[in-house]
Amino acid sequence: MIDIILPTFNETKTGLLEKLLQNLNSFKQINIIAVNTHGNDKTLKILKKYNCHIVNTNANSRAQRINEGIKVSKADIVILHHPRSILSKDFFVQINKLEKDIMWGAFTHKFDTKHLLLRFTSFYSNHIRGDIFKTYYLDHCLFFRKQIINDVFPIDQVEIFEDTLICKRAKKFKSCRLTSISLTSAIRFITNGVYKQAFLNQKMKWMYYLNANHTKMNKEYEKNTGLNNRYE
Repeated sequence: MIDIILPTFNETKTGLLEKLLQNLNSFKQINIIAVNTHGNDKTLKILKKYNCHIVNTNANSRAQRINEGIKVSKADIVILHHPRSILSKDFFVQINKLEKDIMWGAFTHKFDTKHLLLRFTSFYSNHIRGDIFKTYYLDHCLFFRKQIINDVFPIDQVEIFEDTLICKRAKKFKSCRLTSISLTSAIRFITNGVYKQAFLNQKMKWMYYLNANHTKMNKEYEKNTGLNNRYE
């Protein structure tokens, strides 16, 4: 069995949630753990249509949702599935053919929108930040063997860059990037503009490295989108 931890909050904006669930429900050896913060859309209604173990939560960060999903996970392999990504069908074969010494890793990132800058962003994310520095974002859909779960989780209650923190803890174990595609929505780039969002992403990285306040960072990051968190 493989446990899929799916942290959700107001996911109907992209129209991908149902496609994502249909894709995962086609595999009998997959258990979907949807950790959902109630929002103002039909996310919960869609989740109930599919074979999911739904964990309702008041968590206002993706880090908290991931921690709650990890608590109920029991499978030998756990995948942290980005709620706005869809894994290509060959992911199941590849994950089951992992060499025994591979303890964690990620799938290959690709945006669902064609643009030269987005293509470069995926290339850098896969081959530089990922393959060289062993740091992946959640839209790569990270996977872990059960043996290292307690070494990596729970993670701190941060509001942004929780995926970077996860990878930082997992780096001491052998990892790989699988060639199966994690096709990810470019909704942030479409909403804010490709170049403006790219600049914001770089700004957030520098603020993270300078230990800026994560709540202030995420409020700026979520402005105009409200995809991962709810702010008054």
